[in-house]
Amino acid sequence: MDLGNITTALNSATNLTKTVSNSFTSLGNANSVSGALNSITGVFSSIGKFFKTLEGTQLPLPNPLNAYASYDYIITLACLSVKEITNPDATYMSGAPLTIICKSANANPSNRVNTAYGKFDFFFQHLKFDITPQIDSTNTTTYNLDFTILEPYSMGLFFESLQTVAYSQGYDNWREANFLIAIEFRGNTENGSMVNIPGLKRYIPFRFVDMTMNIDARGVTYKCVALPQNALAMADIVSMLPVDASSDGSTVAEALQYGENSLQHILNSFEKEKVAKGLQAQPNQYLIYFPQEIASASSSGPAGAIESTIGAIINPSDADASTIKDKLKLITVNNNLAQDNGDINEIGNSEMGYDESRPGDTPMGEAVQTYDPASKTFFGGKLTTDITRGDMKFDQKTNIPNAINQVILQSNYVKDKLDPSSLSAEGYRGWWRIAYQVFPLSSTSDPNTKQVPNLYVYKVIPYNVHSSRLKAGGENTPGFDNLIKQAVKHYNYIYTGKNDNILSVSLQMNNGFVSIMPADGGAENSDSKNGVSAGSGDIGNPNEKSILLKLGGQPLTGQQTTTPSIVSYVGSLFKSDNKGGGGLDRAATRAARAFQDALTCPNDIFDLNLKIMGDPYYIAHSGLGNYTSEATQYANLNADGTMNYENGEVDIIVNFRSPIDINQTTGLYNFGPNTKTAPVNRFSGAYCVTSVSNVFDERGQFTQTIHAFRRADQESELTATPEELAGSAAIPDPTNPSGSMDSPDDSAEESGT
Repeated sequence: MDLGNITTALNSATNLTKTVSNSFTSLGNANSVSGALNSITGVFSSIGKFFKTLEGTQLPLPNPLNAYASYDYIITLACLSVKEITNPDATYMSGAPLTIICKSANANPSNRVNTAYGKFDFFFQHLKFDITPQIDSTNTTTYNLDFTILEPYSMGLFFESLQTVAYSQGYDNWREANFLIAIEFRGNTENGSMVNIPGLKRYIPFRFVDMTMNIDARGVTYKCVALPQNALAMADIVSMLPVDASSDGSTVAEALQYGENSLQHILNSFEKEKVAKGLQAQPNQYLIYFPQEIASASSSGPAGAIESTIGAIINPSDADASTIKDKLKLITVNNNLAQDNGDINEIGNSEMGYDESRPGDTPMGEAVQTYDPASKTFFGGKLTTDITRGDMKFDQKTNIPNAINQVILQSNYVKDKLDPSSLSAEGYRGWWRIAYQVFPLSSTSDPNTKQVPNLYVYKVIPYNVHSSRLKAGGENTPGFDNLIKQAVKHYNYIYTGKNDNILSVSLQMNNGFVSIMPADGGAENSDSKNGVSAGSGDIGNPNEKSILLKLGGQPLTGQQTTTPSIVSYVGSLFKSDNKGGGGLDRAATRAARAFQDALTCPNDIFDLNLKIMGDPYYIAHSGLGNYTSEATQYANLNADGTMNYENGEVDIIVNFRSPIDINQTTGLYNFGPNTKTAPVNRFSGAYCVTSVSNVFDERGQFTQTIHAFRRADQESELTATPEELAGSAAIPDPTNPSGSMDSPDDSAEESGT
């Protein structure tokens, strides 16, 4: 999309926004309208169709704020009740009135919390919200939030307001209360009137982590550090295993969620033991959830995910409680909240893959289960081992996400997703991500701990990762043409020229970057050798192949515009090693660990720092608190118009062009229609976003800094098929010294014959 087309798109967007704004006028005041989820969803459906006809394609989308001569933003600080944090779609996301503590621009001055000293207003001086779309080593997303509040002419009344509003919402301690930052935008139209821009309101539910108070002549400033409300699930006091745990099961979900010896059952049993010992009055609860639909509400019918079910559990008097629970098929097993097998996604349903050729650490029945001392009888059924089950062991030094990851790494899920035939048209390889949610079970603090009891939910959902993350050096990967089509945002940077939306660019080249591959090709690790010695394991099965992440596509030699990636086969110990689990690592597991390391190290030859004029697309509030947006047919776009980082990696397109003509008259570079600019293919193309920093500063400016890395080797005109990206080979038998790691067919493929 060139600059001329962008201008056309912005002009068209201005007309569309006017139409949308007029249609919202009759719906009510700005506060309720801008957050009306049902209306906004409809608007974005229209916008999607509108842009679909723009150039014959749906994407890219321009920055909607560019449709106005100028714009400003309003930030609101409010407190959320248990009902609001539990059911976001039916409350604040649908534009319900908020219990406001302060609001910028002194908007609605009478709508403030009434303290013992009266009503006061406070002012936002600074707000910064960082989101890391790139999952970390725990397969989760991280967030950071900090802001500064000014209290003029007095001191301490901000604390007073926080406590007063928390108490009014049912909390007895503001430190245990849930709060909300709402961001909305107003645009200045060409006729000079300010209008609320529909569809751009963003919500960040949070809890305070730290606060520093500074007093000077202006009054008091409060520097606040916070985290999204659901981030509590990742705190060490919540996520670290309280005891050494040993879980087992024949599937991922049985080992983690509903099994008699599942990890979830162990966690919930420990909570109940604390209540029995009088350490706390009410237990916390844990749920490891494998949803097929991740949205917190569905436009296709009634509430479609766990949020409303949890609301029904917390408040059984809700009229739709039984209907919702039946719809979601959440059941209670062993006093343990669990899913019906028919409602579990493909990750949870994946088998662990244990059998005669690949045994796990088979669990044995406990003494009380195998022998009755009264009748002196052995229970034969409990003495018999089940070879399809494996015992997974974790100590107190690990956390829940790591335990989940270790179970999945041992399962057939990663083996199936590493198969070349599983690659999507964009070159995506199916992986997984852990999202987390926190549902308060009460607003009243436990009398013993002074903390609110919660239900902690760890949602394990499919996640798309591009296959270029780990491949042979100097060889191409499939799907770049289709991957580029999914990019929602395009940026055109002309060196020394005027650039739309871009404020600054920093591009760093790491010439020493090397991708690390398994030194044994994933086939000769000690576990595999031990399996041979025991007459079992992958090697014991002649039909089992090693997944070798070393065969690439077409070679890139001779391509002058290519900076080929380099790999080194020296990997022996991966970051996920020695962190619990059970059984022998088969070749597929070793390959999965290598791919996991490549995924969680956001780094490549070219690293980009792109500072832009603020775009609400990147203020992704889906996944914050207990709200999750519906996805769309576009991999990187949510139905609420925000960046979809929850189901896969996010890519943007950055095109670099350099002038090659000089105006002989002026001596300056001429970017007119009769001159040339050359594309810089080596740097242009798809960049994978690893982090976004949203900043609303003291001067009233809204800017964003995007950190991304360039997808490797995409500039080549050569293509690769999925079969060329990763191959399989017969695994050698160490007992046969003349054995070869590669089968004859694979050897021929490697040599190019």
